[in-house]
Amino acid sequence: LSAIADQIQRDAGSEPLLLAGVALLTVGLLFKLGAVPFHMWKPDVYQGAPTPITALMASCTLVSAFGAMLRVYYVALERLEWDWRPALWAVAILTMVAGAIIAITQTDVKRLLAYSSVAHAGFLLTGVIATSQAGLSGTLFYLAAYGFTTVGAFAVITMVRDAGGEAA
Repeated sequence: LSAIADQIQRDAGSEPLLLAGVALLTVGLLFKLGAVPFHMWKPDVYQGAPTPITALMASCTLVSAFGAMLRVYYVALERLEWDWRPALWAVAILTMVAGAIIAITQTDVKRLLAYSSVAHAGFLLTGVIATSQAGLSGTLFYLAAYGFTTVGAFAVITMVRDAGGEAA
């Protein structure tokens, strides 16, 4: 990643293939995070998977995906911040709004937590956009707290069962 940063600094980020590569990398990371407009898989997977698997995926996968995103954007792509930040601002705002509004309409607890996870991804993206020490430390603290509380939320869902298995 540091070699990429050195090359970007030399070329000043003017290469179209570099910007296309950053865009494709960003799409892949945003899909893994479940950010809007790549969020539609999360509710179905959360609802369909067993609760312990969903808890693992909801906490560990999101934390590791944001760790990768922080590493890529803070180390390799720091010099291109004015190229990628405006797009991530729009994605963060849409993710927060869509996740919160759609979560209100849910009748299944796991789907509600999935859309809550989408909204949280938007909140966490603001720390990535900050590109500062405060943004990095705030995002890492948020990730630690989020991972712990998400496991706790799914532990409560695991304990609530009916005669046929899990209660929705």
